[in-house]
Amino acid sequence: MIFIYTKTKEEDFFREEKKFIPGSWVHAEDPSDREVADLAVMLDLDEGLLRDGIDPYEVPRMETDDGSIYVFARAPIEEGGRITTTSFLVVIGKDFFLTISREKVLHTERLLNKGIGIMTSDRVAMFTLVLTAVYQAYSRFLTNIRKNVRSVSYDIENITNKEIAQFVSFENIVNDFLSALVPIHAIIANFLSGKAISISEEEKEKIEDFYLETGQFIELSKSSLKTIVNIRQASSTIMTNNLNRVMKMLTALTIVLTVPTIISSLYGMNIKLPISEYPYSFWLIIGVTVIISSVIVWILKKNDWF
Repeated sequence: MIFIYTKTKEEDFFREEKKFIPGSWVHAEDPSDREVADLAVMLDLDEGLLRDGIDPYEVPRMETDDGSIYVFARAPIEEGGRITTTSFLVVIGKDFFLTISREKVLHTERLLNKGIGIMTSDRVAMFTLVLTAVYQAYSRFLTNIRKNVRSVSYDIENITNKEIAQFVSFENIVNDFLSALVPIHAIIANFLSGKAISISEEEKEKIEDFYLETGQFIELSKSSLKTIVNIRQASSTIMTNNLNRVMKMLTALTIVLTVPTIISSLYGMNIKLPISEYPYSFWLIIGVTVIISSVIVWILKKNDWF
């Protein structure tokens, strides 16, 4: 669907319009092929680039075409209990601001109530408003991931297979976040240079704040990723060490039990054997077996095999 909003600086809320007005914000959510074509004609945009904006596998980048700036970005979403990122497109035109996405990533119903002091004709202010909504989603997901990781790290020796699988999932999610945030960081740096769009000093300060915030999210993601990898590797090392201890113990028990097994096998043969006529031969054999086994146990224990 296509929505058109306008807002002046004096108004507190965005006003929905029935047709395009210069200086408005056009938002397309899960648009049909016909709606994409209509947007291209109405705003004089490249239809191919608009279709790239709703491609779920599109990589973040920035392009310029006929005076319009196309910013391809990715925002985090949760569907079916799985966290991933999906693409959305921001187009900064000469007399309009366009956002287009296949998924509901911007939560426009929240943005419509957060535009105090913002005009839809102020393209930089609208761009920062959209980035704010996206960054809040990144912050929420990263906070939850770090919270889950921290809760597991306190009892790393008893980590379960389910938690290990969850850590692998967290690792993939954070890597996905990094692949989305790093290009955006470069795009914002391009805005700051003034090559993409001319900005005032006040606008430059706002964009600088987002540049720093993006850098913080990147560092936070890298820190979270490092913690996840360290815990997973530590867990793997602990499990390997526990397995080695069990194998050592089983090997030691095998050695200890081998002695009585050999002696009982020898004296189990149906032939004439030494001391077979001795009345206390059974207890003598048992005693010798116990002594030999005890010596082996002492040697193994001394070498930390038990």
